[in-house]
Formats: sequence, structure tokens, C-alpha cells
Amino acid sequence: MEYKKVTISLPEGMYKEAQSLIEKGRYSNISDLIRSGIRHEFKEMQPVTKEMEEERLDLELYNDKELIDAVKENRKAFKEGKGRTFANVREMKKYLDSL
Repeated sequence: MEYKKVTISLPEGMYKEAQSLIEKGRYSNISDLIRSGIRHEFKEMQPVTKEMEEERLDLELYNDKELIDAVKENRKAFKEGKGRTFANVREMKKYLDSL
């Protein structure tokens, strides 16, 4: 597997928490932790991007970070037994546009 080097900046508190997880043996190093976080984000986004593809929505909607963040918040609320449910992405977009 080929790797690409990426440089990131973290708030000090986040860095200390990452170091704590590494010291506890949860991750072997900070790169392992960050890769795990990215994999988690990809997994969380799969249902959103799949539905967008199924609905054949345009790229403008796909790149709308505000919409994607709202979808993630709604999914979290739904898992907690609260929040709104929508029949499809278009219905959700209509609701968000009305806010």
C-alpha cells in the first residue's frame, strides 16, 4: 500500500487527548488514530452519499457541507430516539431550506 504524507495542526487539547489514547494502547501512534477517525467519517457518510447517488442529486448539493452536517446531526438524533425523519434527501433539503 502506498502512503502519502500529510501535515495537520491540532488544538493542544485534542493533541493531548490523542497522546493519552496512544499511551493507553488504544492506538499505536497518532497516524493510526487519524486514519481510524477518517475511516469512521467515511463509514458515517456512506448512507448519505449512497442516498444522494440514488436520488441523482447534483454536485452542488453533494458539496454542501452545511447540508451534510445537518444530515449527520439528524442521524445522531434519530439513533437517540429523537429528531426528524425524512422520506428522502429532497424532502430533507426542503425542510432545511425552510429554516
